[in-house]
Amino acid sequence: MFGVQVERGVADAGLRGEVVVAGVQDKSADVRRTVSARYMVVCTGFGPKPYIPALPGLDSFEGEAYHTARWPQDREVALSGRRIGVIGNGASGVQVMQEAAQFATDVTLFQQTPNLALPMRQRPSTPEDAQLAEAMASRNNHFAGVDYDLLEKATADVSDEERESTYEKLWEMGGFRPWLGNFNDLFFDLDSNRLFYNFWRDKTRARIENPDLWEILAPTEPPYPFRRQTSVSGTAILRDLQPGQRARRRPAGEPDRRVDAEGVAHR
Repeated sequence: MFGVQVERGVADAGLRGEVVVAGVQDKSADVRRTVSARYMVVCTGFGPKPYIPALPGLDSFEGEAYHTARWPQDREVALSGRRIGVIGNGASGVQVMQEAAQFATDVTLFQQTPNLALPMRQRPSTPEDAQLAEAMASRNNHFAGVDYDLLEKATADVSDEERESTYEKLWEMGGFRPWLGNFNDLFFDLDSNRLFYNFWRDKTRARIENPDLWEILAPTEPPYPFRRQTSVSGTAILRDLQPGQRARRRPAGEPDRRVDAEGVAHR
């Protein structure tokens, strides 16, 4: 069923289940139907329910607020000339920032943990593109659903020079290749993982003009092992939230306190 919302699902020990869905037939939430099945398999992913943090001032905030999991589908969100704050630096936060930065007056990021983002290296393509058609056709033959696999060798199998040369090649290709097309021990060996993190860190720091932000955006010690990544382009203002700190929504009329790209607070 398409265009419906699951309100409740119940399964017994044998996985036989009943699901109540709303929006059947005329898409009205008032129309409900119970569907029974021999087996009920829940494929909702790890984050089907949006998380809304208990931010002080959330109820009294008079500006516009949007959750990326509930982004308006029936209209465009006006970004031009706006001052935008993005809370959180996950995949959605990175995607919002790099788009908003093209139109907004300024974009401020409130982060607690840096995102190990990769360059996208996008290029125009059409359905008639032979290279694209070949890549799409080969996806089912690779473990990650992309048109390439991890390399058939481990980091320790090559010299330092070949390792760095391979990293550079993957970096220039961009997308998820530095993650899913890397040496085959990247996910299983911490030493291998750390070597590529060091490469990523140095590449990222080269793009950050203010050295004071290096430890915030590309710290010397990895915040976590190099893992699933977000592709990125663009820039934004940053405000670092230390553990235990939380972003606070500013009610209308309250003086603005900003942190600019130099890490300087302004009133």
